[in-house]
Amino acid sequence: MRPDAGHSAGDWKHPCHYLWRGPMYVKQNGDVYPCCQSYMLDGAPVGKIGEQPLADIWNSEAMQEMRRLHAAGRAGEIDICSRCCTTIPHPALVAGSLILHGRTVRRLLPAIERLTYLSKLPGRLLRPARRKPE
Repeated sequence: MRPDAGHSAGDWKHPCHYLWRGPMYVKQNGDVYPCCQSYMLDGAPVGKIGEQPLADIWNSEAMQEMRRLHAAGRAGEIDICSRCCTTIPHPALVAGSLILHGRTVRRLLPAIERLTYLSKLPGRLLRPARRKPE
């Protein structure tokens, strides 16, 4: 963990899918956090198991406010999100992970990343070098 790492406000073009898809994290004392980063970076819990049902915590005002800010592109205003160092995936990747089995997504991801990388390179860098006449 790098506590000084995080995303600038401009990085939040797409909402973090964890707030809609989960998982939520529960500490041994019952504190519930919206994601792994929120408790690793000492964020405030959004509820406590034993005091309220998990469904109520999932739909709590705190979670809804985080979702609203993310959807509005203002996730950088949330303290824990501004310090988060998790990759923010493109919505197409999130949608694919909801449609396809996780194992399939993990197998396809390296190929998709290579294609994305190669598509951004100028064509001249992708062609083999020619020998210079002597």
